[in-house]
Amino acid sequence: MTNDIFEFDFHFFVKLLLKYWLMILVFILLGGMSGLVISKWFITPIYEARTSLFVGLNQEEEGKNIRDVQSAIILGGQLVNDYKELITSRRVKTQVRDNILNGNLLNNTPLKYETTVNLKRNTRIVEVCVLSPHPETARVVANVTAQVFEKLSKEIMRLQNVQIIDTAVYPEKYIYPRTYKNIIIGCFLGLLLAFGLGVVFELFDRTVKNPEEAAEKLQLPVLGTIIELNEKSKKTAGNIEKGTGDRIGIIGLDKKRSHEAESFRVLRTNLHYSIPESDKASIFMVTSSMPGEGKTMIVSNLATVTADSGKKVLMIDCDLRKPALHKAFKLDRNKGLVNYLAGEMEYDDIIIKKILGLELDVITSGPIPPNPTELLMSDKFNQLLKKAAADYDYIFFDSPPCLNMADAAILGRLADRLLFTVSANKTRIDFVKRSIDQLKQIDINVAGIILNRFSLKNSGYKYYQYGGGKYYYAYAYAYNYGGDTQPEIEIKTEPGLKDKPE
Repeated sequence: MTNDIFEFDFHFFVKLLLKYWLMILVFILLGGMSGLVISKWFITPIYEARTSLFVGLNQEEEGKNIRDVQSAIILGGQLVNDYKELITSRRVKTQVRDNILNGNLLNNTPLKYETTVNLKRNTRIVEVCVLSPHPETARVVANVTAQVFEKLSKEIMRLQNVQIIDTAVYPEKYIYPRTYKNIIIGCFLGLLLAFGLGVVFELFDRTVKNPEEAAEKLQLPVLGTIIELNEKSKKTAGNIEKGTGDRIGIIGLDKKRSHEAESFRVLRTNLHYSIPESDKASIFMVTSSMPGEGKTMIVSNLATVTADSGKKVLMIDCDLRKPALHKAFKLDRNKGLVNYLAGEMEYDDIIIKKILGLELDVITSGPIPPNPTELLMSDKFNQLLKKAAADYDYIFFDSPPCLNMADAAILGRLADRLLFTVSANKTRIDFVKRSIDQLKQIDINVAGIILNRFSLKNSGYKYYQYGGGKYYYAYAYAYNYGGDTQPEIEIKTEPGLKDKPE
């Protein structure tokens, strides 16, 4: 069994309930309303009238002691099928119809009914039940049937001791449909249908939904879980993509106590501790399988919070086909990496320094070239990285997507660590696996996964507020070199506390 096969356990259905609770609630309400509507307007009400008779043996044959009475009861029980057959026979029904029509007992009420017979257990009481959509028909037919049976039983079965005990009364309420029962059945069917649709959606949904699923299906450590932006941040990000509005933020500095900011601090911490002291790593590449996974937003904020911790950081926009890093900081990309690789500018001329007042420098892409792959493979790019490695603690690549694109493979060979971005509930797992397999074929190992746009809704990730301050909780995963997991770490931040040094 592969990791892609669903396991329909208790936790799966709990997650299904949390994810599709609104759809389930709507289907339950629709099912209940359907049961009500069907009961009120689509099912004809059925009324029931009952009459009971005493059917005994002939009086002269009945004994006077207890043994004779018991024998009579047993014999009467054995004759119950005879009573049923007689009452429901065509002869009885014909005579009942003739008596009702000749006596004009129903006036213009339709003669539509169904007759059943019940025998009270261990007694000689026979109960005639008549079901009809017309209450008066049910009452009249029940009484006339009892009278006809009383007469014919004496003629056919030679029973002289047959007497009517209770006559049928006019039924005030119908017995079918049972509205409450139909409403409950409708709600239950709505629940089953909603769960069924949820299972179908999950089976056809090939995306990664949470950190646990990403680690399990991709067999890679999840170095960071980036919380989904709120509506205001999403709007700002949208304006950045359009080239309008302020910089994206950088969230790590603009909102130091937000969920988003804490997500990047957790990523920074996990990235720091995932590298053994003996293994120097200073160049990090952030990529994804497809465009639009949030690489630029992640690398911008990760570099910013890293610089905010006292490190000297350089960001390089290596996406020479569709650059976006300059938009995050509202920078001009007229001069950048392409100008240097083309021999038009020197190393120091293309570096934009002191971004946001931090030890954070940026090299934008420059103009879009016709041959980005050749430029990235040039010796000048290797020379640039050697100079930068001597000047900076960390270098971050904002790279193009790696699926079916050679640029990412070239950059991956130059980076010390490759971080793969996956958007929760968006990125298809098969695309991610294919991209990682392509990288492995050229001996590029992915250091870990960054799960982007993870929603706190319907998950166990929460924040709590006490008094006047807020306590934010983020859950991260620390990993040893080689991919072995460590126990889950809880990081808590509150107003007035500063980040502890790494």
